[in-house]
Amino acid sequence: DVLASHIQGMARLWRGGIEVEGDIDVARMVNSSWWNLLLSYRSDEHLSSSPGGLPNDCYCGHSFWDVEQFMWPNLLLFHP
Repeated sequence: DVLASHIQGMARLWRGGIEVEGDIDVARMVNSSWWNLLLSYRSDEHLSSSPGGLPNDCYCGHSFWDVEQFMWPNLLLFHP
């Protein structure tokens, strides 16, 4: 079943958010950003995420400093 497979995949990907105590608005923003970062990478894609967020071949596999500086370190902490 496609829906069940999708739900299982999203549950494996999410595995939990980032806890922010004291400010629900900040917690929502942090977890929304984290979710968008997780969705910008696919296990079957061999290219880096583009600055626009979705992996594709429009940048011909080039990596940009913002990906290496801001995105990868956070991903590697939770998904080595």
